[in-house]
Order: sequence, then C-alpha cells, then structure tokens
Amino acid sequence: MRTSPLHPACPGVIFQCDEDRKGIVCEIKSSLPVDDKHVIKDIGNQIDKYSGIESGWMTKSGKVAEHSTLLLVNRVEVKRLRKLLENPPLMDSINPHVGLCLSYWLQTRPPKPDMGDIILISRESGSTGCRHVDEKLDNDIRIPPVSTVGSYEKRRFVKSDPPDLYMTDVLYRDVFPTIAADGNDIVVSLDQLVDILAQYYASWSGVENEQSQIRPRWVRHAVDTLCKIGLAKKLPDGSRYEIKSTLRQKTSKNFF
Repeated sequence: MRTSPLHPACPGVIFQCDEDRKGIVCEIKSSLPVDDKHVIKDIGNQIDKYSGIESGWMTKSGKVAEHSTLLLVNRVEVKRLRKLLENPPLMDSINPHVGLCLSYWLQTRPPKPDMGDIILISRESGSTGCRHVDEKLDNDIRIPPVSTVGSYEKRRFVKSDPPDLYMTDVLYRDVFPTIAADGNDIVVSLDQLVDILAQYYASWSGVENEQSQIRPRWVRHAVDTLCKIGLAKKLPDGSRYEIKSTLRQKTSKNFF
C-alpha cells in the first residue's frame, strides 16, 4: 500500500468490505511504550500515514472509495490509549475524512472448560465505517489460539523491542553457528546479521525479502551487550564486530 508513488505503508492487516467499495487498514500493537509521549508520537505517525493511503487495495484501480483505520491493542492498554486518543495534539495529526476505530483483544477461557482458550476481539470506540465489521466486533470475534500457530510458527518477535538477552540468545542459537567455522571467532557486520535473521524468520507481511520482523536496532543492542560482557568486540572500522566462538562451552560467571 502507498501514501504516494514513493512512500509505502505497511499495515498489519487490511480488509475490504461493502463490495470492495470500502477498506479498513489495521494496525496491531502488541504493547505500548511506558512513556505517553512516545505512545502519542508512534500512534500519531501511524494514523497519519494510514490516513493518507492512496492505492494498493485489491481492486482493479488499486483504490477504494473510502477507508478507515482500525487500531487493535491488548485489553490492558485500551483504556489508556482511548484517553490518549482524546488528546488534541494527537487528534490534530489525523485526517478528519478518515474514520478511526479502537478495538482490543483478550485471551480468555469460556465458561465451558472443554472449549479451551479463545481470543476475543471487541470494539472499544469509533467505527470502521463498515456496519458488518462493526457488528462483528460488538459481538466479539472469537478465534481459537491454535488456529494462529501454523501460519506464524517462524514469527518469533512482536512489534515491540525484545529484551537484549532474548535477542542475544537468538543470535547464539540460530545465527552464529551457521557462520562459525571449526569453533573459531567470527567477524560479521550488523547488516549481515540482520539479513541472516530476515532469511531465518518469516516477515509479518509475508512479502519475500521484506524484513518487517527484524529491527536493526534490536541486533545492535544485542551485540553491544555482548561487547560489554566480553563475548564480542567492535572492530576499528566501526561497522564490524568480532564475536567470540559460539561452539565452545562458556561459563557465564567468567563474564560478569
């Protein structure tokens, strides 16, 4: 999807309804920053970008008559975000001609224990502009968690920053062994690590060679952590790192 010929937009999910005359752009937030200012900046930028989408819909012309933005967040965050969306500076960045709907998901267990857990998706405020979708949200869309596993088994990250320890574990388990030879130290750049991770884990969008699941800053923070504890060092050229052998047993107490 594009806001202009040179500016792509990458929403989490898109929907088309009312015989493809209307569209819904969905932004999924697994978590929100602790600082409200960062939330306002992040959400405001996303809403502003999605409000300006001009093309990329699954229609002959690539366009729809109108579209809206659907924000989907965790139940524990929805009340907070609703208050922030009433903040004038944030609302000033939203195109008034594009509707905004705030919804949330909640993983819960139905009254009948034999049914297992389900994910409920419900509407909090606003409208998608499509009565059918609004009614579905108001009646709680129910999704068995198991139905999401097969398609996303390689998707090990969410759209919030992972702990540095988790990222270093991923590097040591899935990346370094593939490029280390005979237990030797390795020299690698951040770009190389990002490319390898992007090949190993599927992107969120499903577009080939698209690296939406991996953020370069996550890799940089993890490698910087390895430098701090003596398992890596930054080389003089500033773009590469020497990583200590991943194939020998390490005693963690020697590095703290």
